[in-house]
This record gives sequence, C-alpha cells and structure tokens, in this order.
Amino acid sequence: MENNTIHQKGKMHVALDDIISYIAAIGIPALLYILSLCFSGYSGAAAFASAMKVIGLGKQNRGPIVLLLLSLLSKMAAKFSVKMIASLVLQQLYRDGESEESLIQKIDRYPMSEATKIELKKFIVGFENKSVCVMS
Repeated sequence: MENNTIHQKGKMHVALDDIISYIAAIGIPALLYILSLCFSGYSGAAAFASAMKVIGLGKQNRGPIVLLLLSLLSKMAAKFSVKMIASLVLQQLYRDGESEESLIQKIDRYPMSEATKIELKKFIVGFENKSVCVMS
C-alpha cells in the first residue's frame, strides 16, 4: 500500500482522490446492504440472511463476496472518475489560455496523491501537439 499523505507546512493531509475512493468503496455496498435489509420484510438474523441471499443472487454465502467485489469496483471507478474529471478541467483551462507551466503549478497545489499528480502532468505535457485530449 502506497503512502498517499500530503505534508504541507507541518500538517499531514490525506489525498482527496483517496478520500473519494474510500467513501465510494464503503458507501455503495453499504447502501445496497441497507436497502436489501429494509425491503426484506424480516427483522434480526432473518433480515440479514434474506439480504445476503438477495445480494448473493440466490445463495446466502455469495452475498458477502458480491459486496466485497462491489466495494473494489466502486473504489476503482471512483479513482478513474476523479482522474477523468481533473484531466477535463485541465484541458478546458488550457483551451482558455493557460500555459503548460501554469497548469503544472496548479497540479502541484491540488490535494491529490503524488501518483495522480504525475499522471496529470504526463497528460498535459505537449497539449499543443494533441488534437483530442482524453486521459485513459
């Protein structure tokens, strides 16, 4: 696991893209679980068993596995979408007249992980030579 904390002036901050991905990884499976509990019509252990059976597509022991897979997919989707939104914002700033150097300075100030900053910097290098700019 990489260290995605940002140190600024003696303060330690967690990168914004990591916070978003963790919220998605926890929140989406939890929402699915809570909704399946509420609509099960049971209470207590029967509600849990019913929810796991519904989430597990007919098999109760598949429910936790489906929730874990959904958590991983949610985290990856959130990381990808944060990078995509940041790249689209940078592309629009470049179209509005910002130079590559000023965009690099802005990226350095973003509260994002170093890995994301490096990807964004690679994305903006040579903007004037690119006809269509989409970060993959």
